[in-house]
Amino acid sequence: MKFPGYGKYEMDNRKMKDMNLYRKIFPGISGLLLATAGISGCTETIMVEVGQYKDYSQNPGDIGDLEMTDIEPLRNPDRGFFVESNFLLQKAGGDYEMYNPYVYTDEGVFTETDPATVYASRMNSYGDFGRDSLTLVQQYVYLTPWISEGLDATAIGLTEEILDAVKASGLQAILRFAYSYDRENSIAGNITLDKVQRHIAQLSDAGVFSGYKGTIATLQSGFFGDWGEWAGADDTERKGVIDALLQVFPEDYSLEIRYPADKRRLGFCDDGTVSSRIGYNNDYFTAGTHAMASGNDYVGEDYTQVMDEAEEYNFYVCGELPQNEGGEWGLGDLLPLTDVLKTLKEHRYSALDVSQNYELNITSWKSQSVTADMLDSYEILFDESYFLDGEGKEVSRSFFDFVRDHLGYRLNLSPESTVSAEGGQLSYDLSLTNTGFATVVNPKDVYMVLIASDGSIAQKIRLDADPKTWVPWSADPVTADVHVVSGSASLSVASGTYKVGIWMPDPNITDPSAPAAGDAQFNVRFALNGAVTHWWSADKSCMVNIFAEITI
Repeated sequence: MKFPGYGKYEMDNRKMKDMNLYRKIFPGISGLLLATAGISGCTETIMVEVGQYKDYSQNPGDIGDLEMTDIEPLRNPDRGFFVESNFLLQKAGGDYEMYNPYVYTDEGVFTETDPATVYASRMNSYGDFGRDSLTLVQQYVYLTPWISEGLDATAIGLTEEILDAVKASGLQAILRFAYSYDRENSIAGNITLDKVQRHIAQLSDAGVFSGYKGTIATLQSGFFGDWGEWAGADDTERKGVIDALLQVFPEDYSLEIRYPADKRRLGFCDDGTVSSRIGYNNDYFTAGTHAMASGNDYVGEDYTQVMDEAEEYNFYVCGELPQNEGGEWGLGDLLPLTDVLKTLKEHRYSALDVSQNYELNITSWKSQSVTADMLDSYEILFDESYFLDGEGKEVSRSFFDFVRDHLGYRLNLSPESTVSAEGGQLSYDLSLTNTGFATVVNPKDVYMVLIASDGSIAQKIRLDADPKTWVPWSADPVTADVHVVSGSASLSVASGTYKVGIWMPDPNITDPSAPAAGDAQFNVRFALNGAVTHWWSADKSCMVNIFAEITI
């Protein structure tokens, strides 16, 4: 669809969508024993309730004399703000290999045609790439030219080129395949289940899903309907595409479905093993306040379903606000911040789009203040150090920064954590919390690392740990879980002084025996709350959360 009068970037994401057919740190401990081969340890569980709480219906209060101060983002993989990107693939021999069908000049020249160069510009078109800590791209891949035939080497190669560019840009993809990108000339009616299942099988056989584990943060069901939003698809087609994806997409990563009602009706809630693999993409995030929220946003039975499943399964949940446009579907009002926080917490959001309503709601979030007292009253978990500046003075933060830094997981190490070395054994007793909205949904390895005085990594000790269990809370949403990491391991280093830290790479991106330059951008960073510092290897292959120094 062409939108006259819009130049480069301005017209992107102005595609119309048919919306009708679319939670003080360390208050408690839940034990977690991290064991390695030859490691012994113990855990304990203590539940401590903290704070006096009010209901969510309050509006933000006066921040008084507190200054609203910027804070550096805690950039982490698999979570955070994202922007949308689109590529329509073309067959060999055409004017373009691929292009964004929504971004072109007044003369009709497409200007986003090369994924190797497009992502930084796209990120910076919605604020500052680094300042806003954009870590994800919702990447639409339109397979339109192959709608009636099998995928060839060109289609597979261009898809791989896009995903290679995503990784090279330090990003990860919320991926959606589709065919119909233009409602005015919709081809959605030509999409059939046998064609979709054939393409899914071919993508799998070519290694797109297995070969890009990690780079693909989550896969949205897509394929059917305009923009892959399932409009017009019947239940057989909807169930068929999910069934096909469940067969080929890695089991340790989440698929996403648009509607909770579809998940119920199609039987995917009946088997916990299946249900745990299917998270949600809320393409109409309005915190339940929009006139068109019913049946589009998650309200009523849908809200409860997502809340209960997200707590039980800790799968991937992301969302996007409607565009600021006219008509009954547009979002031209500011969302109530308390309702936004409530939804992000209770549905355990990992990611949120900033592109579709950037000029109104997202921009306004940058000027709205939040304080520790305010979040206490809203029952939102946080680390007290987040609201202290470099001199220990209490400050407020912007709503934008708080959401940016708490989507997904935010890991905090207690200053009381200890580590010691004696008799050739490294003993450690650590406690950490997660004050993010969600947890570490996707696979991550956990290593205890010793760094020599010359800056080299002297020893890595693999811990048998699943960070996905490091949830922000379990029994009580106003009581954070503290995860205890205690044990011992044999040392294999020479006498000397060593920094000690936690290294958390993505096992599907990083080879732990030989991490590549640049891999550090996909390593998990703990919050800088006074207990941790970040250390990078000289070649940027590793980022380690340093918490102690020992002499052996």
